[in-house]
Amino acid sequence: MRQILLSVDGLLHNIVKIKPPMVFSKEDAVRLVRELDAVLGDF
Repeated sequence: MRQILLSVDGLLHNIVKIKPPMVFSKEDAVRLVRELDAVLGDF
């Protein structure tokens, strides 16, 4: 389980939002990008 909640927004649905908005560390950002890469790589 990845335990990261994201949604899309905007007229073209090209904005990714973290839910709830929060401040996070560089390590958190690295994890987010790594997990997004894994999920999007499945398509």
